[in-house]
Amino acid sequence: MVVVMVTLAVIKCFSYTWVTLNAATNFHDTMFKKIFSSPMSFFDTTPTGRILNRFSKDQEEVDTVLPLHMDPFLQFTLLVTFTIITISAVFPPMLAAIVFIGALFGLILFIFQRSIRQMKRLENVSRSPCISLTTSTLQGLSTIHAYNIRDRHIRLFKSLNDINSNHYVLFHSGTRWLSFCLDSMASTMTLLVSLFIVLSSNDFISPSLKGLALSYTIQLTGMLQYTVRLATEVEARFNSVERLQEYITGCKSEAPRQIKEAQVPEDWPKSGTITFQDYKMRYRENTPIVLNGLDFFIRAGEKLGIVGRTGSGKTLNPAVFTHNFVFHAG
Repeated sequence: MVVVMVTLAVIKCFSYTWVTLNAATNFHDTMFKKIFSSPMSFFDTTPTGRILNRFSKDQEEVDTVLPLHMDPFLQFTLLVTFTIITISAVFPPMLAAIVFIGALFGLILFIFQRSIRQMKRLENVSRSPCISLTTSTLQGLSTIHAYNIRDRHIRLFKSLNDINSNHYVLFHSGTRWLSFCLDSMASTMTLLVSLFIVLSSNDFISPSLKGLALSYTIQLTGMLQYTVRLATEVEARFNSVERLQEYITGCKSEAPRQIKEAQVPEDWPKSGTITFQDYKMRYRENTPIVLNGLDFFIRAGEKLGIVGRTGSGKTLNPAVFTHNFVFHAG
């Protein structure tokens, strides 16, 4: 039996690690490909800190924290299930108390679940401004020193960090308060069930079965409250999976690099000309047209320069074309 238990434990550890590692890797690789193939309009409207937050803390939750919480949750769920089966076989009247305990725990879980999940979501969201401020500060150190606004940036960072720390403390306080409530209720129910078993007649159930039922009841109440708390925490931490899935399903990729219906020779074009006919361009969808009705001709071998004042749109991002241009190979 010891050899079988050790063998099954090793198989479980390796299989569970392989499954969770593969899942986390697939999440990371798929999100990386989606973001890498997104148009420039996505990076224009998405702060850098938000993207870094997905690849750092949210991915870390999926890699390490979530598997560590899911493993005991699955184990204790099985333990609770087989303990209930054992109690029902030894002392069937105990099922009424188990149903009552389960309903009470389910009610508490329903009350606490939404608030704890929302606290975790707020913690994840409030972390992005801190990262965005850090990256923008590092990029603009010369400007900060030139205008002597270092103290203002420090105060802003402290304020954003306090907001994130508040949500972090609220999340862990909520889980601890849930654990305390479940522990108190489990102790009360253990006392009542123990009195019922001890005061019942020996003719109804033998003393040996009473001891077995009492030991399993004490185990059940402790394991049940721990399983309920783990279920709440696992669900709250699945918010990171939801945030990764948001980018995986929500990021629209650019046009494919190669189109099968439009294959061209490898050495094409050797030289060519570009003709712009009534060319229009905007920064992204649902924004005004910035370049409107351009008509010009570029000969093969020519070099053109764009001249304009600061802010006139010389570095325009060609994200959306509202008209067409013609490329002539010569």
